[in-house]
Amino acid sequence: MLWIQAQNGGGSEERIRNFVVERNWFAAPTAGYANTNITASSGTLRNNIFDLSAAGSGSVMNAGPATVCCAAASNLNYYNNTIYTSANTSSVVGVSLSAGTTGIVVKNNLLYAPIATGATPIHDGGSTAPTFANNTCNTSDCTTGVTTDPHFASATPASPVDFRPSTAGYGVNGGIAVYPATSDDFFHCANNASHVRMGAFEPKAEAIFSGVAGP
Repeated sequence: MLWIQAQNGGGSEERIRNFVVERNWFAAPTAGYANTNITASSGTLRNNIFDLSAAGSGSVMNAGPATVCCAAASNLNYYNNTIYTSANTSSVVGVSLSAGTTGIVVKNNLLYAPIATGATPIHDGGSTAPTFANNTCNTSDCTTGVTTDPHFASATPASPVDFRPSTAGYGVNGGIAVYPATSDDFFHCANNASHVRMGAFEPKAEAIFSGVAGP
């Protein structure tokens, strides 16, 4: 679990802004969590993997509400993250926006839950002026979308390399340009200029090595 909280009360002014969380593999333990909780402003989460298979359920990327110490999350970008669970669950949420959050942008996120009965890429609990585009689904009604095979390298992914899709995956050319832009994927393989991907990976057959070790 990753928790980012910018306190702005009680005599403390911890201004956490302009941060990037990228290229992490969050794998939930049994009855545990693999998620991020952010109550801060002006940050980007991109090119991360979240595997909830062991935990079964959970809300993965959470934009937090106002609390006693903190203002609600604002101006956060959630780009090109891959979310997966192999569990038969009725409670998986990709990105959850709390009431009072503002200016949250959610684009190019891929959620695959092949046997889940209630997986939701986006839950909007009452945010102001959010932007949703080119995710597995842009609404909470996604019964078919989350079970569509993205053609990962492995049918039973258990490590980061297993989540790289083949060129047959629906996310290979399913994305949209984002800002701030990223030039490469989870393994530092350069983005292919001929398409814009969903999820954290360029397809294996097209990945272009950009100088940092990776498959």
